[in-house]
Amino acid sequence: MLMGEIIRQRRLVLNMTQAQLAERAGVSTPAVNKWEKGLSYPDTTILPVLARILKIDMNELFSFSREMTAEELQGFIRELSASIMSCTEEEMCSRIREKIHAYPGSAPLLYNSAGILNYACMLRRWEDEEVYALLEELMDETENADPAYRDSVREMRLSICLAREEYEDAEMLLKQIRRSSIDTEATKALLASKKGNYDEAIQITLTGLLKDISSIMNKLLTVREYGEKTGDVELEKNASELMRALRKQLDLWEYYDAENDLHEARKARDREKALQTVQKLLRILDKPFTVSNHPLFVRAEQKGRYLPELKKTLLNEIRSGQGLGEDGFLKDDPDLLRIAEEGETE
Repeated sequence: MLMGEIIRQRRLVLNMTQAQLAERAGVSTPAVNKWEKGLSYPDTTILPVLARILKIDMNELFSFSREMTAEELQGFIRELSASIMSCTEEEMCSRIREKIHAYPGSAPLLYNSAGILNYACMLRRWEDEEVYALLEELMDETENADPAYRDSVREMRLSICLAREEYEDAEMLLKQIRRSSIDTEATKALLASKKGNYDEAIQITLTGLLKDISSIMNKLLTVREYGEKTGDVELEKNASELMRALRKQLDLWEYYDAENDLHEARKARDREKALQTVQKLLRILDKPFTVSNHPLFVRAEQKGRYLPELKKTLLNEIRSGQGLGEDGFLKDDPDLLRIAEEGETE
């Protein structure tokens, strides 16, 4: 770590402004600003004074202190976690500050310390503002030390806002989180329910459930394909049967049954059934659809939509002359090519 970064982090840990550090070190505020940005370095005569002000030794100021190893980090995490129910707020904060002083700028240490302190606050119902001030400091320093932790820190802040019923701040943080490491739909529904907007919460939850169901059906299609490719007849059969059962129970899009019918016709080498099913699939893919017509999902948001890419994929497969599936069933079949041509013009 560069000297300017160490000066900045220690200054923030000690709750000093650049002006306060400058006054104590006998230099100008712009000089401190330049140190922290790496544009210049302190004069050698100031270094001992600077180290004393920042409460570090010269080795640490020159970045000679060793990095914390993964084993040391895990050991500290275990030790701190084990003390959650037995230590006081002051003791935990002191342990964290002491370790961070020994290993300044370690993003994994800062982030894990913040996580444990946050968990302790929720579990022990700690509400001391000084504890939360340290928690904020740890989260800020984590982001400063390594921007890759930004979303993780925002998720932690989100959990704190929810616990403290700061719902407007929680909504803002939810919008800022870019990755999908948390269930944003469930969090949106929770926020809506906390505000008493239960209709909105129900709609969000049911819409999310439909997305999950669609994902399950698509994964079952993939499992069936893997079963066929590996010769695992039982796996292939179970995936098909579960798809049909879910389709019927949840009144899902008819495409899933038709796709299974085509698969079975191809496996059985049933030409007439395969041709009829291809025509049926093309008709289905020409119409807008809803994922489910089950009464449970009446309040879900599922406008009629098209999936033209599915139809295009099927037509391209047929027009290529390779037939249906990897085994080339109905390859160059004139009726199949005619059905594809008619389907293209519809």
